[in-house]
Amino acid sequence: MFDERELAGLTDQLSDYILTSQHHRDGQDKLVNNFQQLITDYRQLRSDYEEEKESREKYKQLARGQERDPFVLVLVDGDSYIFRDQYIKAGTSGGVSAAQALNNGIKEMLHSRMSPDEADQCRVMVRIYANLAGLSKALAKAGLAGQEARSLAPFTSSFTRAGELFDFVDAGDKKDAADFKVREMFRLFADNSQCKHIFFAGCHDVGYLSVLTPYRGKSDRVTLLKAGAFHSEFSSLDLPVRELRTCFRSTPLPGIVSTSPPKTLGATPGVKKSCAYYPKGSCKYGDSCLNEHAANPANPENQENSEKPEKVEKLEKLEKLEKLEKPEKPEKSEKSEKRLTGLKLLDKYPALSLRSTSGTLAISKPSAVLPKTRPIDASIQGKIIPVNKNGDRLEIFLEKPSIEAWKAYNLRKEEHKVCNSYHLSGHCEIGPDCELDHRELSPLALMTLQHILKKNPCVVGSACRHPTCYVGHVCQIDDCQGGSGCRFKADRHIQNFDFKVAKWVEPEATPAPPPAAAVPPSTVPSAAVSLVADAPPAAIAPATAESGVNNSPGAIILQENVPGVPAANVRRPTRCILDEDMIDIQSF
Repeated sequence: MFDERELAGLTDQLSDYILTSQHHRDGQDKLVNNFQQLITDYRQLRSDYEEEKESREKYKQLARGQERDPFVLVLVDGDSYIFRDQYIKAGTSGGVSAAQALNNGIKEMLHSRMSPDEADQCRVMVRIYANLAGLSKALAKAGLAGQEARSLAPFTSSFTRAGELFDFVDAGDKKDAADFKVREMFRLFADNSQCKHIFFAGCHDVGYLSVLTPYRGKSDRVTLLKAGAFHSEFSSLDLPVRELRTCFRSTPLPGIVSTSPPKTLGATPGVKKSCAYYPKGSCKYGDSCLNEHAANPANPENQENSEKPEKVEKLEKLEKLEKLEKPEKPEKSEKSEKRLTGLKLLDKYPALSLRSTSGTLAISKPSAVLPKTRPIDASIQGKIIPVNKNGDRLEIFLEKPSIEAWKAYNLRKEEHKVCNSYHLSGHCEIGPDCELDHRELSPLALMTLQHILKKNPCVVGSACRHPTCYVGHVCQIDDCQGGSGCRFKADRHIQNFDFKVAKWVEPEATPAPPPAAAVPPSTVPSAAVSLVADAPPAAIAPATAESGVNNSPGAIILQENVPGVPAANVRRPTRCILDEDMIDIQSF
C-alpha cells in the first residue's frame, strides 16, 4: 500500500506528464499548421511567379514588335503646301520626281537626328490631303495646270504610285475637309511607338495649334515644316522648324493665303477669341488654351453669322415654305410674280414689313425686355404666365449659368443622367421604373439644367399655357438672329416678335391632341415617311395653325399622350420640318 506521501508524488508525476504531453501536442499542431501555410504560400508565390514571367515575355514580344518596322510620318495640308512649279507642270513624271525629292529631303533630316543605322531602318510614310478640284482650279488660274476639272489628278496619281507608303488623298470639296483629315491623322500617330517622328506641314493655319499644343517643346516627336506662309504663332510651340526648298514653293500660290483665327463681330486686333468651353467648365487644355478664359464671354452661342442680309435670308426661306404649301401656278411675268409673292409674305409676317419700311430699327435685347421675376400681385392671383398683346407666351428671363454652375451640372451629369421632367416639372410620367436620376439637384446644377432646356422650343408654341412647361417659347439669347446654332425659328426672335409683356394670365390644362388624320402622300416626301414609320398611327398627325404647334408647311408631329398608345412607345415630341432640299429633324 502507498502511503499519503507516495500518492502525492505519483499525482505530481502524472500532472507533469499530462502537462508535458499537452505542450508536445500543441507544438505538434503548430508545426503541422505552419507547414500547411508554407505549402499554401509557396503555391501562391509560384503562381505569381508564373504570371509575372508570362507578362514579362509578352512585354518583351510587344517591345520587339514595336521596334519592328519603324517609320516617320510626313503629314501635309496639300491645299497650301504646293510642290514647286517644275513638278506640277511636268504632270505624271513630275509626281514621281516630287515624291523622290520629298523622300530624299526627309531622309537627310533623319540622318541629322538619328544614328545612320536607325535612319536607314526608318521608312518614310507620306500623307497629303487636299481639295483636288479646288487646288486644280487654283493651279489652272496660275498657269501651272490645265483648264480641265481635276487637272492635277495625273500628278497626284503618279505621286501615290512612287512609294509604297506615299498617298496624295483627295479630301473632297467640303470646307475644312483636308483640315479634319490632317488633325485626325496626327492624333492617331502622335503616340504610336512605331512612329518615331512626325514632320508636320500645316503651319499656315493656326487652327492646327489646338492639336499641336499638347506636344509643346517635344522636339523628339514633332518637327514643323515651313513652306510659303508661316504663322508666327507656331514659333511659340518651341518645336524645330525646317524647310524643304527642293520640294515645296517658298512663296504662296496667288489666291491661296494663310488662315488666321476666325474673328467674331466687333473684334479688334490684339484681342483674343473667348473660349466657348471655359464657361461650361469643360476646357480640356487648361492654362495652355490659346483662347481667352473669360468668365462671361460675349454670346458664345452666336459665333456663326449668315453672310446674306437678314431680311433677304428670311424672305428666301419663307418663299421656299410657300412653294411647299401651294402647287405650281401657271407662268406669269417675273416681275408681277415676285411682287405678289413678296406681298403675301409681308401680309403673313408683318414683322418683316416693319423692318423693311422703318430703315435701321433699334432692336432691344431679350435681357432688357423680358421680366426677371413675376409680379407679386399676379402670383397671388395665380397669373404666372406672361403674354404679349397678341396673347403669345413669353418667358421669365434666365441669366447665363456661371462657371461654377456649369461645373456642378457636369459633375452631376457624369454620375448619372438626370430626369428633366422630374426636376423641372415635379412629375415623372414613367414613375419608379424611370432609369434617370431623381436625386435632388443642387441649386447651381438645377439653374444650368433650366438654361439648357429653355433653348429647346416648345412644340405647342406660343399657345402653350401649361403651368410647368420647362422648354422655351422665345429665344432669350441677346443678338441671336436664328442662325444654325439656334433651334428657334426666325419668328421667335426679338427682331420679328413682340417681347413686351402685356399681361399675366392663369395657366390652363394642356389641350388634348388633335385627332389623327391621314397625311396626303403628295405633301410628304418618302424620306419623311420613313422617319415616322416606327411610330403608332395614332401618334402621327399633320401640324396645323389651329393646333398652335407649328404652322410651317409640311410639319409632322409625333404626339404624346395619345389614347391607346403606351407612354413607353412615345419617347419625346419630335418635329419634322419638310423643306425643299432637306428634312430638318429637331428633338426636344
